[in-house]
Amino acid sequence: MKQKLSVKPIRSARDRKAFLELPWSIYRDDPAWVPPLRFDRAQQISERSNPFFRHARWQGFVAWDGDTPVGRISAQIDDLNKDLGRPTLGYFGMLEAIDDAAVFAALLQAAETWLRERGMTTLLGPFNLGINQELGLLVEGFETPPYFMMTHGRPYYAAHVAAAGYTVAKELHAYEVSPAFVHPPLM
Repeated sequence: MKQKLSVKPIRSARDRKAFLELPWSIYRDDPAWVPPLRFDRAQQISERSNPFFRHARWQGFVAWDGDTPVGRISAQIDDLNKDLGRPTLGYFGMLEAIDDAAVFAALLQAAETWLRERGMTTLLGPFNLGINQELGLLVEGFETPPYFMMTHGRPYYAAHVAAAGYTVAKELHAYEVSPAFVHPPLM
């Protein structure tokens, strides 16, 4: 960090734009990254457009190095968890950042604080934003484009998240199948 690191919640159109546009700077030299449709990402975090927000609340955060966005994260609470016996479960997601442990730690701390202030005591992630959207943290396969419903990431993400005290809750696997694959009758 060249200047003082700050993490701020999305409050303005400028913050929202920084949150949405940050991946383009993180992956600018990554040939395996497939840029999402900007319109789709804007709709994803729109509380008016995304049906997820009929039962969920969220807050996005942007990490700044002076006037330059260097990271982002979301924190979300799905109120349906109350009916499932998990009333204190919160989530983080949409995590993107430069290769700097302090940025990751500050982003995760911002999400944790927001969730704790709302009574959440357990945190899972990444979920972008809920279980029916992209989820997980890529730990291998960086040389291939992201698979359906899986996140993409940089090789340093897992180490920085682990350094902040997070452990693996569940392993997710993506499978590559040839279009010529003929499934056995049992399938």
